[in-house]
Amino acid sequence: MLVLLNHTAFSLIGNGRCLSSGSVTTADNILISTAVANTPLPDLIYRPDTDRYIVAWQQGGNVYSRGVLPNGTVAGGATAVANTSQVETYPRLASDASGTLLVWQRQNTGSGYDLHARPLDANGQPTGETFTIQEAASNQQSPAIAYGSGNRYQLAWQDDATG
Repeated sequence: MLVLLNHTAFSLIGNGRCLSSGSVTTADNILISTAVANTPLPDLIYRPDTDRYIVAWQQGGNVYSRGVLPNGTVAGGATAVANTSQVETYPRLASDASGTLLVWQRQNTGSGYDLHARPLDANGQPTGETFTIQEAASNQQSPAIAYGSGNRYQLAWQDDATG
């Protein structure tokens, strides 16, 4: 699967295959969101335990997610996973054998960003509450996440702290 961002809608190209020659074959577009304003920074993962994809994206100042089946059928509605009065951006996904974790940056009440996360199910729907990863006076932004060694999630991010 490939994520495609265009100026008319945010779509997931279904059944995309990256061939060894570097060419890509696609089927019909799979519509994820019809929002046309400010929908950058999508992320996409595949969950082999459920044979589903989860896509997350920024829309306006909020973060959304939804599940997609391999045949292109969307699973569940688009859900505002992070929906506060503060600007929330840069969603990133990782998955273990039983769930998915979504992390993002949220503009704090000052001028910086802090990192937050929320667990998701196989349809991209929240299964728990939002929790704080890192909160400080400096910017914590541009998170990266992976699941791996020690059966835990590993995170990295840019921190503008000095010293």
